[in-house]
Amino acid sequence: MRLPPISDEFPEVPVVPLIDVMFTLLTFFIVATLFIQKNRALDLNLPQANSTPIVETKKIEQVDVSVDKDGNFYYNKDKVSGPELLARLKKLSNETLLILAGDDKTRYQDLVSALDILRLSGKTRIALAERALK
Repeated sequence: MRLPPISDEFPEVPVVPLIDVMFTLLTFFIVATLFIQKNRALDLNLPQANSTPIVETKKIEQVDVSVDKDGNFYYNKDKVSGPELLARLKKLSNETLLILAGDDKTRYQDLVSALDILRLSGKTRIALAERALK
């Protein structure tokens, strides 16, 4: 059996297809991380405040209570009625931070009604969500 002659050239690995694969993977991970944001609250157009410090609240257990412009209540992203919202809030621990958010087109009476429900739940850690200046 005759073998081919041994060459002095080094074997080459085709790199161009590997670069394409790496760019595809990089693109996938960049796009995937954009959608992994922890976003439990509704996408509301919050009113803006000038004097609000930016506070890190990720280490605190929190629940977002939102009121849309039509006066509907939301527990995180679940649409609930007033009595159902009160029942869910009573089940939470007293250390839970309740964040009340309302669209800038929400009627003031609807926000006051939501605040009444938060107070009736007996929780004392209540904050209003707002959009801070950048």
